[in-house]
Formats: sequence, C-alpha cells, structure tokens
Amino acid sequence: MIREVEKDQFELTTGIGGIKMTTQSVKDDLVADSEFMMEVVSSVKNK
Repeated sequence: MIREVEKDQFELTTGIGGIKMTTQSVKDDLVADSEFMMEVVSSVKNK
C-alpha cells in the first residue's frame, strides 16, 4: 500500500502472512524500498 503523507513524501507498507513493515520514502525510492522490504518481510519466521 502506498499513500502520500506530505508533498513528495509517501508511506509504503508491505506485508506477507500477517507480517507488516512500514516506512516513509520519496517517490524515486519507492521501487527499491519496496523490493528490500519484501525481502525482509518474507524472511521473518513465525513461531
């Protein structure tokens, strides 16, 4: 999910299986940030 929080500032949320990660980013970094966030979220192990 992407939503604009300020001019040229976006909140990016990714999630898999109940694990979520959120950050704020500028438009030019959204793709790279989302790819990194998906790697991190997919690496989390549920107990």
